Amino acid sequence: MDSGTSFVLMPTNSFNKMFSALTTKGFDCTKGELISCKCSSAFPDLNIQIDNTMYKMPSINYVSRIGSSDTCSINVMSIAGSTWILGLNFLHSYYTVFD
Repeated sequence: MDSGTSFVLMPTNSFNKMFSALTTKGFDCTKGELISCKCSSAFPDLNIQIDNTMYKMPSINYVSRIGSSDTCSINVMSIAGSTWILGLNFLHSYYTVFD
């Protein structure tokens, strides 16, 4: 968890799988630093498993419209390695205690 990070950062292989899953489900997307897609009301929830617990991240927390266009940004970024960083967009869904 990182309250100083705006997005979910995931390993490159997971980022690529997410892109493939979106395009396989018919979303019109392009991949850059972020994934951009034609806006749709049907983006799926993002499920993140930590140990044996599944955390659901509603699409409203990871998808944002870019200005007044019909393009949406998927607020997930790729990072090298195997570490995940769950940023503010994840923390909007859960009560978190830092001790």
